[in-house]
Amino acid sequence: MTHTCSKSDSAWSRLRYRLRVMSATTDLLYDLMGFGHFIEMAMTRDGLVIARPRRSAGFDVFIGRLPASALKRTARLWNELDSAERQLVLTRLAAQRIHPQRIGIPAELCPSPARNGDRHGR
Repeated sequence: MTHTCSKSDSAWSRLRYRLRVMSATTDLLYDLMGFGHFIEMAMTRDGLVIARPRRSAGFDVFIGRLPASALKRTARLWNELDSAERQLVLTRLAAQRIHPQRIGIPAELCPSPARNGDRHGR
């Protein structure tokens, strides 16, 4: 799944640039947005992460549990994003069915769980 956006691609380009300059290395959030090594990522109900590399038809990469350091970096990056960038991140996570809290975004900033069968492993 590549990103689809109803807004201009310039918003995605700006977000990509901001995530890249805010972190010295390619980060979890960068990859979750489809900007890094993987075009798509998913999280199983038990919190394991799998990913689909570019030019691949399936989720061929097993990443496993996210380390605490990745969750902390995600929270730090989240705090540096503006509201429009945060909305892009939340939209992308929802498309991948990954609840923001599971990747380190603070609970008080997360949207309410879906009512029609929460599929975020809660």
